[in-house]
Amino acid sequence: MATPMPAVNHIKVALLLPLSGDQAALGASLLQASQLALFEAPDSNVEILVRDTGDSAVGAAQAAQDAIGQGAQLVLGPIFGNAVKEVTPVAQTAGINVVSFSTDRSVAQPGVYVMGILPSLQVQRVVGYASRQGLHRIAALLPQSPYGQTVKEALDSAAHGAKAQVVRVDFYDPRTLDASTAVGQTGQYISSGGAVDALLVPETAERLHGITGQFGSFGIDPTRVRLLGSTLWADDPALGSDPTLVGGWYAAPDPGPWGDFRNRFRAAYSSDPPRLATIAYDATLLAILLAGGPHGPDFSTTALTDPAGFSGVDGIFRFNGNGSVERGLAIMEIHDGFVDVREPAPTSFDQVIY
Repeated sequence: MATPMPAVNHIKVALLLPLSGDQAALGASLLQASQLALFEAPDSNVEILVRDTGDSAVGAAQAAQDAIGQGAQLVLGPIFGNAVKEVTPVAQTAGINVVSFSTDRSVAQPGVYVMGILPSLQVQRVVGYASRQGLHRIAALLPQSPYGQTVKEALDSAAHGAKAQVVRVDFYDPRTLDASTAVGQTGQYISSGGAVDALLVPETAERLHGITGQFGSFGIDPTRVRLLGSTLWADDPALGSDPTLVGGWYAAPDPGPWGDFRNRFRAAYSSDPPRLATIAYDATLLAILLAGGPHGPDFSTTALTDPAGFSGVDGIFRFNGNGSVERGLAIMEIHDGFVDVREPAPTSFDQVIY
């Protein structure tokens, strides 16, 4: 009689995603990214407990409660800040750490980590780089929104740290594509003698090109004022075809690993991943790494806040005790028809330059 094989004790990890509702397509893609990580780590002893958050923060809390009740020792997700807020007390009551996919710094706290590429990191990196190139007088065009205020605070902090000066910030209404009033105010400042070395415009493609298209009408010369952007620029296929943006710099993960990931994702699922998919992929690899430690699974605060950090598709990252994340980002430069790396992303936190 054959000896029965011993049962495999899988380490359970929750994955909270919107698999129904308005964001179901995004949730499904992030689930595929997590599954790809599991497939590429075949010796993993991690079992992912996938739970649907739906569209509501309450649904996220219920999903977390269910997964933790089924034995989850770590929570990955959810995506949105309001959902993270509802999941937090559920996880804290159970003594479980959360690695969320949010970019909302306000939801971070001890035991609740935000893994998204925070606007503050992007601004800090590109402003620090610009200052090291001698560009010390920074202006900005920003939406009058919570995101715009977050960027404004990050810009003030980054400029202070880089010994630069924020000389002008003009806000526009994010509910309309017409930003001409704000662009005109910035142009008037420059034409009346205000010195601006660099202009930060951290916008998505549709609004970005509308803004830059008005520069000529208001006397903003991109050959004299260096344009600075954010990771939002990385999603724009038309960057290299906008002559106003040529010479512009922005901070983003190194595009090489992203391209490799996109090809593997496409081969597995016959579709392109959303940019956020790498967060779910890297988080799943992080869970696999911590589950396979020499002394058994370790999802403790000490393990998650290892100062040496971790490495993923989006480069090196590490969590701080307050729940925030640090990342090593590259500086990208736009040329006529293409974009390339101007300064590579660091490969360890010993060499991070902001």
